Amino acid sequence: MIVDTVVLVHTLLARTPEADLCATALRRAESISAPELVLSEALSAVWQWARAGRISRATARSILADVPEVLQTIIPVRELWIDALDLAIERDHTPYDTLFVALAAREDDRVITLDRRMLAKFPEWTVRPGDV
Repeated sequence: MIVDTVVLVHTLLARTPEADLCATALRRAESISAPELVLSEALSAVWQWARAGRISRATARSILADVPEVLQTIIPVRELWIDALDLAIERDHTPYDTLFVALAAREDDRVITLDRRMLAKFPEWTVRPGDV
């Protein structure tokens, strides 16, 4: 399965209502991969939580250290960006998200996501955590 950043971060933070649902979905997946963009997006999300005082610096660092433990495969963006551009243009959706969709299309797999817009625009390549 391909995991989007929001699902990954909810799983690692384990402090949100969605955390259990996301963690269960990832446990059920045989393998988990994502485009390398996930690293930057996870960094930003964890920083936002630390900045808001919701987690300590030590917790933020620990969460980021766990990202490679969750992801078996991280795919370079340059392998996906042309297909992601085509998807973004064809379906009028952000290229950040279409990198995940392009990986799912390439691997004949699905993106585990909570993003309603992505789920609506790419139903053939996306799945809700509760449906895994």
